[in-house]
Amino acid sequence: MGAASLHSPEVIEGYSSRGPTTDGRVKPDITGLTCHSASGGDVCGTSGSAPYVSGLAALVKQRFPRYTPAQIADYLKDNAKPRGAVPNNTWGYGLAALPLGDIPPAKPVPTPTVDPAQPDIPLGRLPEEEFDTLGATGNNALAGIWSDGTTMWVADREDDKLYAYDIRTKRHEPSKDIDLRGDNTDPAGVWSDGTTMWVADREDDKLYAYDLRTKRHDASKNKALHADNTEPRDIWSDGTTMWVSDWEDRKIYAYSLNIMRRVSDRDRDWFATSSLPPVGLHSDGTVMWIVGENSDSIPAYAMYGRRLLSEKSFNLISLTGNEDPYGLWSNGSVMWVGDRRDNKIYAYGAFPSARAPAFTPTPTPTRLPPRAHGYRLPHEDFNALSSARNNELTGIWSNG
Repeated sequence: MGAASLHSPEVIEGYSSRGPTTDGRVKPDITGLTCHSASGGDVCGTSGSAPYVSGLAALVKQRFPRYTPAQIADYLKDNAKPRGAVPNNTWGYGLAALPLGDIPPAKPVPTPTVDPAQPDIPLGRLPEEEFDTLGATGNNALAGIWSDGTTMWVADREDDKLYAYDIRTKRHEPSKDIDLRGDNTDPAGVWSDGTTMWVADREDDKLYAYDLRTKRHDASKNKALHADNTEPRDIWSDGTTMWVSDWEDRKIYAYSLNIMRRVSDRDRDWFATSSLPPVGLHSDGTVMWIVGENSDSIPAYAMYGRRLLSEKSFNLISLTGNEDPYGLWSNGSVMWVGDRRDNKIYAYGAFPSARAPAFTPTPTPTRLPPRAHGYRLPHEDFNALSSARNNELTGIWSNG
């Protein structure tokens, strides 16, 4: 752990830990701020920077409750403010910091009921959630899909355009369309952090960026891909790492989202020996679903391992007519799968192996009327710590 003063965050403190280790490893891992004000004056030292970084880690855990300790550490490293070429033996990966904005949670869509009396509809199929009028809007060459939970954007590789549809009514919303012409001439996969939309180009080794508010190309946020990642298809990110599938290599390349640095140890090569190039991917953070070109199934893999999760795989596509899948997106209840041949987006329940439970919205907690700071809430106090032998309180945190 390194230490930099709160008052001079560009300067490393003289007592800060420095590397390398005796066996040659780069240290520290990261640097935190110290010299925080206290009643007796500033408190300085690595004993001050450590709780600062711990607090940031707690916030990351609160935002991404499924993250493992290793993932939290990676998130902090990826979002640290670089000091020189990182990592180095003075700052590690840089000064610990968190991004100003993060991924807004998608609005869940209720899971429609599957009628068991319809034998022609395979278990898990949700026809009422499907988008089957794309052609009527001129959207005739589906290439990739992504949604914020309210709007579904569909890339068209011939019009060089992202068409927008209301995810509830399935109606076209022209005011939300994004014109890609002049830059992204062969669009494929799509992903957004809620502010910027990135679109892969099947013939370019880059991801093009578009401002979701203005619908304009923002070249300053384009992301260059690795020299081997020359035929990108689909994109997915957990907010820290961005994965980009490659048609030629049958591989999924990983990048640090913040600075788009290649992170090879997070690459996924599940399809390396397959004859089916990966053209669609989606994840819930623990499971990644991947669809191969012209495949009749969508296998699911443990995100941090190589284990195939057959109980979460989709093996019904060929039975529905969804025989040329391309692009995936899910809100956790419904999985949407694009089809290039049918120019349609099919919908399935969360997992074909079991019907998804009906969505029950979490009630909004009642908020107390605004009060001045310091308003006492005795009924919220914890006053039985001693009876639990918790006699030397030093810090607190909650997950809600």
